[in-house]
Amino acid sequence: MLEYLTAVVFGMVWLTCAAAPWYRTFCQATGYGVSFLIGAGFVLVQTVEEKIARHSESGAVTEREIVVPFNGDVADGMQWKFTPT
Repeated sequence: MLEYLTAVVFGMVWLTCAAAPWYRTFCQATGYGVSFLIGAGFVLVQTVEEKIARHSESGAVTEREIVVPFNGDVADGMQWKFTPT
């Protein structure tokens, strides 16, 4: 039993130490953006301008129309009224 518990503790320590490099690799590969790991010694920050430049180099779509629906419903008991302008 002591051997199993020792192996579990060492496995947890190893996974903790390996998490920072794995997360850094994930963020760099996916372009996730901002990654803060306290105590890991790194911060990856990608500005909006850098993302736009990366997408324009890769040939990705840079312009598209986005439709955002707004819902103005209120609960029956409230005396609020929403109307479009």
